[in-house]
Amino acid sequence: MLGAVIAALIPWRDSLDKAHITLALLLVVLVAAADGGRLLGLASASLAFLGFNWFFLPPYGTFALADPLDWFILFAFLGTSVVASHLFHRVQREAEEAQERTAEITTLATLGADAMTAPRAEGALYAVAQTAREALGIPTCRVHVLRDGDDRQSGTLHSTTASAATTSANDASAPLGMDIEPVWLALERGARVAVLDGGVVRVIGDEAASLEQAMQGERPLRLLLPLHVGAVSIGVLDAEDPNGLALATPRERLLEALAYYAALGCERARGERTTERFESLREAERMRTAVLASVSHDLRTPLTTIKALAHELGSLGDERSEIIEQEADRLNAFVADMLDMSRLASGRFPLTIAVIPVDELVAVALQQVEGSYGARPIRVQLPNDDAFPLARFDLTHSARILVNLLDNARKYSPSDTPVDLTVRREGAMMRIIVADRGPGVPPDESERMFEALYRPVSARPDVGSAGLGLAIARGLAEAQGGTVTYAAREGGGSEFALSLPCAALADIEHDIAG
Repeated sequence: MLGAVIAALIPWRDSLDKAHITLALLLVVLVAAADGGRLLGLASASLAFLGFNWFFLPPYGTFALADPLDWFILFAFLGTSVVASHLFHRVQREAEEAQERTAEITTLATLGADAMTAPRAEGALYAVAQTAREALGIPTCRVHVLRDGDDRQSGTLHSTTASAATTSANDASAPLGMDIEPVWLALERGARVAVLDGGVVRVIGDEAASLEQAMQGERPLRLLLPLHVGAVSIGVLDAEDPNGLALATPRERLLEALAYYAALGCERARGERTTERFESLREAERMRTAVLASVSHDLRTPLTTIKALAHELGSLGDERSEIIEQEADRLNAFVADMLDMSRLASGRFPLTIAVIPVDELVAVALQQVEGSYGARPIRVQLPNDDAFPLARFDLTHSARILVNLLDNARKYSPSDTPVDLTVRREGAMMRIIVADRGPGVPPDESERMFEALYRPVSARPDVGSAGLGLAIARGLAEAQGGTVTYAAREGGGSEFALSLPCAALADIEHDIAG
């Protein structure tokens, strides 16, 4: 084009102004820069500069100039051509970057829609892996979800894979295919891991400005990007290409955006697994409660029959009948406890809540344990500043709780030590504390002993408890708006406290009016 324009202008060079020639040649340079880029534009500018001097500035056919001012025209032309070529190149680069960003935004928008509409986290993770594979032009991309802390030690991951050979592939136990412990230690610290030819593993820390600079021209066969939610590592975005991964800045930027979506998908997967685990535990608890209630109810009839037959044997002079009746009573009490546990678990335990003086509750409980305590003293201390302490509770079941705590104190404390029963008001709660000088409870068992059927390691084997008493006591207290707690007693021993909501005389008048 430059040659054609010069050839067309030569016959008219004597009649054309230098400005006309300048504009014609500059137009060729602009077309070259626009079509072929900056290098072609600069080359065209240089050739046009030489052609302008040789063909259009006298003396013709030489690079000498008759008029020194023509040098100004030539260099002005050259400068304008160079600037124009650079501007064209800059505009083209910005246009390409804008197109890349538009493509990235479109890709991420599509990915976001696919991930949000996926009914399961598995589908969302596959959408991330498939989008990454297509956007990066690689054959395989995986999203590994770390199940929990124990799985990291064994190298077991949940993996969702998108590859060119298959539209869906799920491997529920897919290791990273390398020494996983060092790799995870690096990933947990936020480092990226690149696998080079020959299985060489390179850790890329945060100090690296970009992957492209960190790799120094090498193309990794596999790249592992850590996925974090806060400070917790939850998975890995794993991109693989046998021909090597190109790590230009736009691709790295897209990878980081995809890693963000992958982290959200991993968190959703972990949340779904947690929900499923809780649902399984809830269903198992429901089934356990139902079976417990059914078995306990069905045991009542044969126990009644056994006790009746034992009584009949006793009337015939069989001395073993008394032992049979005692064991039947003991088993019947255990069945009753199981029934109460099932009712408490189902929330269908009948209660009659009223405002009652606490000293009446204490008197009822002391009367019930009087026979089992014998000569052992129970030291009772009521609040001095409240001659008529009131609380809101069910008298029958609260007395059962207090009797249970007093029986525990009797069983586990030495026979020559008294048991202290103290009543005091703490804020909105009335606390009834049963303190003994027994062996106490290890700190790691202080809450577990309130679980059903659990007995502390320190429990004596001759106590004969099934491990339901404290669980029922806490359940009954919580059903009334209170609780039962444990604390180590100063100087040795245990303190079990029954807390019940306080009340006042006005509450009694309100109940009577109601």
